[in-house]
Amino acid sequence: MRAWDASGREAWAETPAGAGALAVSPDGRLLATGEHLGVRLRDPATGRAVRLLRPGGFEHGADTASSLAFAADGGRLVATFLGDESTSGDAYIWTTDTWEELPPVACSPGEGGLYRVAVSPDGRILAALNHYGMTATDRKAKNTFATYHLGVGFTPSTSLAFSPDGRLLAFGAADQFLVWDVAGMMRMARRSRKEPGLFFTTPDAEFDGLRVFPRRQTVGATFAPDGSLLAGRGALVVRLDAASGQEIEARDWRGGRVTCLAVAPGGLRAACGSEVGKVVVWDLA
Repeated sequence: MRAWDASGREAWAETPAGAGALAVSPDGRLLATGEHLGVRLRDPATGRAVRLLRPGGFEHGADTASSLAFAADGGRLVATFLGDESTSGDAYIWTTDTWEELPPVACSPGEGGLYRVAVSPDGRILAALNHYGMTATDRKAKNTFATYHLGVGFTPSTSLAFSPDGRLLAFGAADQFLVWDVAGMMRMARRSRKEPGLFFTTPDAEFDGLRVFPRRQTVGATFAPDGSLLAGRGALVVRLDAASGQEIEARDWRGGRVTCLAVAPGGLRAACGSEVGKVVVWDLA
């Protein structure tokens, strides 16, 4: 794990045990890292550890956090874990003012650990992804209102993101990108008689607000502040129109094949990482 300042100078480096996920708080004051003993909170400027969070159900702290996400207002931190099946299907939540642990939310689309979690900007919806599929769960109503089953042999995607306004949820599935209108999915779930909510295995036009685009070997999709999608494709970073899936632009930052993408809190900058260990940062304004 390495950190750089705005000038590109390395600020600190550390090799924590079993590091599996990273997240930066919206105000930039906290770095959360998923490690062997739980979730460690650090000062992002120095790397100094300030707190260790361990879910109450983890007696031995042997599970590694696979995904971390702060709510947009910074008031909640959500973590998922890979490990014992009795705990790996839940999302664990802490308040960031007192670090009180809230009741976990069951949101696994099937057996096995969760690879990625995303939180809607208002903090209400949790989306979770594993090799079985993707779920969308209303945290307040404690209801998983939609499940997308990915089928046998699916390679898990790392793409799972809400748009800045919370209206859309995008994720990668096999050779496609699926973009959901969240309100549309909730309406369909209310009309469906299936329990525990809307369940489907193939994209279909009858589903209100679901759009399907060719994935074209893209990785790490996330939303830009203007609502467009950013994704890596080979050595390129491409910008896609979230309504049509049409490519708006593509840029080669000469960093090698892109493996991940992130947009900074506030949306002024974005960064991509490559398979050769290079990180490129650019202005989105």
